[in-house]
Amino acid sequence: MNALRSLFAAEPALVVGLVSALVTLAVAFGVQLTPDQTHALLAVAGAVMALGAFIVRGQVTPNATVAAQLATVSTAPVDPTPVAVP
Repeated sequence: MNALRSLFAAEPALVVGLVSALVTLAVAFGVQLTPDQTHALLAVAGAVMALGAFIVRGQVTPNATVAAQLATVSTAPVDPTPVAVP
């Protein structure tokens, strides 16, 4: 169950694509859905994934090593004269 939850959090576009494929497959095998019902199912899947991405985004923290590297970047002026390389 945890792997499924992490899939929803990490790949919302993949999940929406999977729902779309499953709805299309169901219709192809005879499930009677109107075009409006199909669109509604896909809209709900997209909305749920967008809400999930919004919730997960709040749990993301910046990478400490990147912040440390940015803190050590020099802001000293650079000499624009070319250097001959032997």
